[in-house]
Amino acid sequence: MHYYEVQPVLRRAAKLGVATYCSESPFRIGNVVRIQYGSKQTVGIVLQQCVKPNFKTKEITGLVSEQTLPSDLLKLAQVMSKYYPFDESSLYSLLLPNGAHKSRRGKAQKMHGKADNDQPKLTQDQSKALTQLGNLDDYSSNLLHGITGSGKTRVYFERAIDTINRGQDCIILVPEIALSSQLIDRAMKYIDAPIYRIDSVMTESENHKAWQSILEEDNPCVIIGPRSALFSPVKNLGLIVIDESHDQSYKQDQNPQYNALHVAAMRAKIAKAQLIMGSATPNVTEFWFSKSKHINLLELPNTVFDQADHSRIVIDTRKRDDFTRSTILSNPLLDHIHDALSTNKQAMLYVNRRGHSPIIKCSECDWRATCNTCTLPLVYHTSGNSLRCHVCNTRQSLVTKCPECNSIAIRYQGVGTQKLETEVKKLFPHAAVGRLDRDSDDKKSTPELLDRMHSGELDILIGTQMITKGFDFKQLAVVGIVNADSMLYLPDFRSGERAFQVIYQAIGRNDRLGEGGQTIIQTASPNHHAIQQAVKHDYPSFYESEIADRQRASFPPFSYILQITARRKTIEGASKTLNTIRKQIPKHVRALGPAPAMHAIQGKYHVWHLVLMSKQRGVLLEFAKQNYNKNLAFDLDPLDLL
Repeated sequence: MHYYEVQPVLRRAAKLGVATYCSESPFRIGNVVRIQYGSKQTVGIVLQQCVKPNFKTKEITGLVSEQTLPSDLLKLAQVMSKYYPFDESSLYSLLLPNGAHKSRRGKAQKMHGKADNDQPKLTQDQSKALTQLGNLDDYSSNLLHGITGSGKTRVYFERAIDTINRGQDCIILVPEIALSSQLIDRAMKYIDAPIYRIDSVMTESENHKAWQSILEEDNPCVIIGPRSALFSPVKNLGLIVIDESHDQSYKQDQNPQYNALHVAAMRAKIAKAQLIMGSATPNVTEFWFSKSKHINLLELPNTVFDQADHSRIVIDTRKRDDFTRSTILSNPLLDHIHDALSTNKQAMLYVNRRGHSPIIKCSECDWRATCNTCTLPLVYHTSGNSLRCHVCNTRQSLVTKCPECNSIAIRYQGVGTQKLETEVKKLFPHAAVGRLDRDSDDKKSTPELLDRMHSGELDILIGTQMITKGFDFKQLAVVGIVNADSMLYLPDFRSGERAFQVIYQAIGRNDRLGEGGQTIIQTASPNHHAIQQAVKHDYPSFYESEIADRQRASFPPFSYILQITARRKTIEGASKTLNTIRKQIPKHVRALGPAPAMHAIQGKYHVWHLVLMSKQRGVLLEFAKQNYNKNLAFDLDPLDLL
């Protein structure tokens, strides 16, 4: 009889950790096996062989695959457990797909790229970056800072080709699932290798089959997908690419709250692979590390095409003379949309709110419609013709009479994507209009909508932040940012950075062929430095002003942050819990709060935050581990403090 220490991959296995199992047959370290844990059938990962214990053990009931998980992936979970305060069970669960305990028939449909030799000549900037990357050691962490349209994707693919030719595997991460298809289509024309897709749009069965196929793949391959693709079980990892590395989606917002940029650096170092993080608007912290020589900085300062006139106009929304034809869209923006449609070009309109109207109020007594559970403002949605809470998803009927003064003077104010869609269809009745936001996003409609935009069948695309993420629409000639102010004044140290990134990236979706274009930014803060520098595409100036502000306030990268969140049924409970925690903090740790979260009531819970800051990350990590099981949420290195 053989005995093994096995890590059960089951959420409630966190309290037990590693368990000992026996087997008549031998297994190898890294085998994924079927086990019974309590009364449940699940899977576990064989960590090591051990001697017979002095207690009764359950028997391993089966084997998921003859192939073992790669050693670098097993090591990654161990390294993450020392970097984050989470239990090892939750970290090992990242290595396996959902439903790994189920038996599946068949394999994933394998795509195989076929290199097209008729590719454009590399630019001087691209050649320089590739030479620099080629001269680096096996392991290196690199920031590829290239303006929009500079050809970062081509650099990724050239490095991927070199990696495949050396017999190694590549993982390419994208921030938006919808970008996977676009990138795969392009990769199929560049890279002569098996290509696998991993993402949450696929069914549980499809993802499981893809994972199984990757685990059993004998040839060098390419994996493309969002952050979860980082844990793909490739055998010989040689390259990790993180496209649009500034994007917030690379930080998981549920337990375990890991940052894919940090974890990618860990896996690359373990596997002796090369890491490339590409962005036109790098996070200030990452850029500071590159300036401090902790990360290699590579730059693509020019576009791959000769640029024609791309005008960028800032409209002051306080000057209502520019809004005589629409209260939402300015006259210059309407004129440019009309000109674009008349020449068979396309327009894209960005607004940072979904729904129709985010404010429902009485004009007589100033009563406002709020969620009965969360007390947050309700948003009117035309789909379902109801009022919705964007935190707890409570739905209420439309209000026609004020509950306070009985007035019928109810006003639906503010602009969301649905109201903007209605307005655009009224102003351009013959245009084909599409909307892309969380309400419209699903497995079927989103790919169809994007295909229509790529083919030119769609005239105007309206959406939230997802439409600014790296899409390459060749016929796009006009971009309108309807309300830039919604991003500027959030109570967070990164609000200016996020506003700059979104505006810069939205501008970058325009004029992808160098034929000229128009971008119109509507704002009541036209002189705000983030808007001015984004309009000029002046990242260096933005970075210098932002890093100076961070240093004065000792925000990252000049300190580390641990955000502790308490969710309790009463204000007193949340406040008391965090005040008790605050009394235990080590010396030389700065504390902010406790204080209510931005959304202080979520469902039936009151949500409060305590923010701890220190120049030593290890101090915060140890404090989080010591207090981890106290029904609190710990976010080490949070991207915001909202």
